[in-house]
Amino acid sequence: ALCKEFDLIITDVEMPCMDGIELCRRLKTNPRTQQTPIVILSSLDSEEDIKKGYKAGASTYITKAQAKESLIETIETVLQKTTFQRGRTILVV
Repeated sequence: ALCKEFDLIITDVEMPCMDGIELCRRLKTNPRTQQTPIVILSSLDSEEDIKKGYKAGASTYITKAQAKESLIETIETVLQKTTFQRGRTILVV
């Protein structure tokens, strides 16, 4: 229920209890949150890891090595493509 209040969710892949790929999958299969864009930010940077993120429904996948140069720009781009902004509220998981 919380996520429908957010314009964007940023998640890591490596987390306790549930990884970010599974979180992304669950958010994208829930009708209340499936339109919320998700940015995966992770130190896992293999092509396979990145494909998993996109397959789970992520809007984009940024490696932590790229984050300093491109995270803010990527967030702005994703938010500009979003048609239902509520005040640019971002959940960081």
